[in-house]
Amino acid sequence: MQEAEEMLAIVQRLDPSGTGARDLRECLLIQLTELADTESLTYRLVAEAFPDLIAHRWNDLAKRFGVEPAAVQAAADQLSRLDPKPGLKYSEQSDGYIIPDLIVEKIGGNGGRYQVFLNDTGMPRLRLSRSYQEIARDKKKMTPENREFIASKMNSANWMIQAIEQRRQTMLKVMNFIVDRQRDFFEKGIEYLKPLTLREVAEVINMHESTVSRVTNEKYVQTPRGVLPLKFFFSSALSTASGEDASARSIRAKLEKMVSEENSAKPLTDQQIVHLFQEQGIQIARRTVAKYRDQLGILPARMRKRV
Repeated sequence: MQEAEEMLAIVQRLDPSGTGARDLRECLLIQLTELADTESLTYRLVAEAFPDLIAHRWNDLAKRFGVEPAAVQAAADQLSRLDPKPGLKYSEQSDGYIIPDLIVEKIGGNGGRYQVFLNDTGMPRLRLSRSYQEIARDKKKMTPENREFIASKMNSANWMIQAIEQRRQTMLKVMNFIVDRQRDFFEKGIEYLKPLTLREVAEVINMHESTVSRVTNEKYVQTPRGVLPLKFFFSSALSTASGEDASARSIRAKLEKMVSEENSAKPLTDQQIVHLFQEQGIQIARRTVAKYRDQLGILPARMRKRV
């Protein structure tokens, strides 16, 4: 074990700083040591009180180290210059480029209409082989078995061409309905996104829900609001006082905005956020606020508080 510890110490002196750490705490300590920062309050917080540090117990830490809570927060802020995952920058990660399947453009400026286009101009159109068509026309030279074989293949080819065209038309129908339903989103932003389900779309375009699901799966649309997956426009509903439901996605956007504008000395609790939503006519449970907050990576009020 002693020899393993000595070897590990050598590995931990390699670049990038923090390599070979057994946990986050050790990773930060290695980097602080590399920066010759072993006498600072930041180093002592990581070395001696890491559980309280990550729990943001500023007042407890201030009493323990005999400083003001603001000094503890300032020392903790210094950790932002460190890298919790030092090897990540060297990992192979290919860029994922997205070619949108559909394009939405606004025609006519303010008050104009939104037009939907298929982005498949670079894709070749399928067509039947001329040689097959000529053979199929000259039926006298074929045996019954050959005629049946050729007819079967021609039917299969025609069916595939028609199926692809039907899929293109279905995508256009779905996107046109989305544009009509979500015009406020395109005009004003995510907070105006309306709730929408696959079933609603399926009923309007007279197709099965599973068909709509397949057409929208892993498909992207280029819009004035950016390149978005078609699934982005589908979300559950929360009731409002006006009787018009609000999209769960727009609620998350509102929640994120509330937190970004809050007083950091008195951050909003989940219950206070519920009351703010109620003032806007949106009925939402506290546990739903907590769920959306977790999905957005927002810490609880106690851990967001700044002295």
